[in-house]
Amino acid sequence: MNDIFEILEEVIERNPFRIYPDKGAFSICEKAEGASGRSATLKTRGKVFAFSLDQDEDRHFRVFPFFNPSAGGISSKNDGIIFCRRNGQVYVLLIELKSRRAGKYLMQLRSARNFVNFLAATINLHYSIRLPPTCRGILFDTSDKRRSSRKGLTKRKKIGHPSFMVYIFQAKK
Repeated sequence: MNDIFEILEEVIERNPFRIYPDKGAFSICEKAEGASGRSATLKTRGKVFAFSLDQDEDRHFRVFPFFNPSAGGISSKNDGIIFCRRNGQVYVLLIELKSRRAGKYLMQLRSARNFVNFLAATINLHYSIRLPPTCRGILFDTSDKRRSSRKGLTKRKKIGHPSFMVYIFQAKK
């Protein structure tokens, strides 16, 4: 097996982690405590695989059970991870939604990138594939209530280093 999408199908648990497309689009919802239920819908083309580590946790289920949850932010997760292929290159889109303060989104996206690098290294070790993922962070920020969220009124900006670009989408004021 040497197709990354087949391998991901094999190694990532279905429930509760997978995100399945509906009518050619993925919906990713913000699940943080007190979140306003915001979501982003991303249209898909070609091979795509998506999942989320941002799950409801309790004393019986934790995504990262080996981390001490009281250690400030060590267990933080982003809202979605999407593998896709474009022009033969595998990209990983790291999605974060913020309906309150944008706050520590960059730390969450960097943590997600670290997780993806770990996942890729583990897959490379156990399968006959060499996956050097190209990660892109994407923040959908609707934290300012004064902004309109009507379609087409989006402000975009890019921050970061060429090895890890973050794209920020905000509704214009």
